[in-house]
Amino acid sequence: MGGLAQWVVLGIGLWIVQTVVCANSDLKCKVDVPGSTLQPCKVLSDCSVNHDLCKSTVLIAVKNADDSFTVKAMGVAVSPKHFLTSVLSDFKKYGDEELYIIYKGKNVVPLRNQQLYPRFILARPDVKAWADFVLVELSEKSSLSFDPVPIASVGAKLPTAPLTFVSDKQDTLSLNVQFTFLPDADCATLFRHDVMKIDPKYTVCASDKNSKFTKFLTGAPVVAKVFRQRGYVLYGLRSVTPVGVPDSKDYLVTRLGQHCDWFESVTNGVIKCKLTN
Repeated sequence: MGGLAQWVVLGIGLWIVQTVVCANSDLKCKVDVPGSTLQPCKVLSDCSVNHDLCKSTVLIAVKNADDSFTVKAMGVAVSPKHFLTSVLSDFKKYGDEELYIIYKGKNVVPLRNQQLYPRFILARPDVKAWADFVLVELSEKSSLSFDPVPIASVGAKLPTAPLTFVSDKQDTLSLNVQFTFLPDADCATLFRHDVMKIDPKYTVCASDKNSKFTKFLTGAPVVAKVFRQRGYVLYGLRSVTPVGVPDSKDYLVTRLGQHCDWFESVTNGVIKCKLTN
């Protein structure tokens, strides 16, 4: 897969920063999708009123000359000081381009600039295990504190009613409780040209109703409500579309439970997965 080479060469030494939190209920932001009028900040702001998942969802954006923002990718908070996104999500994970975090749809915080430096932690590339995620640790100087969602443990079964952001109509995003995973055999067929072997131990796949925002949603969380417990648990991150199908509405989901030991190790025990069954 073309993105695999990108993943391997990204390396470490990436930046993330925080200076002043700005709350703006009239925040102007857009997506870099041709012909789209989607306002992702408004979607997340409205959603945060009723859904805890939206309070944990992170938008990664660049600032425009008119002080508006273009949202490049999504992620999800997994501790008060960490969030996850896809390695292959559409923003520069190295260099000096200024980036911003937008959370709850209206709070803006610098993510990378020349003052503060975070940790961008990549899982070790493994041709046998799909690990399309980067763990971002905020600078020690940052005053930002996320509302995190716990990661489901390695033994957690796939949820029967998963929840994620989906492209369900021509120019909208929503949280869709009707979302379901595709059978393993269908995943193997859809991604048969990928150089990475599709292993159900590490990945599952799914499909949007249309393809308009499928690539933009790379890095978005896939969660489920845990019965008899409060809140959601994080099962995975939306990942790539099939190789050679530019307008595909199908995508992989990186299962995170197989990497629980790694999360705990690189954060010195700050992130611990949650047993759900």
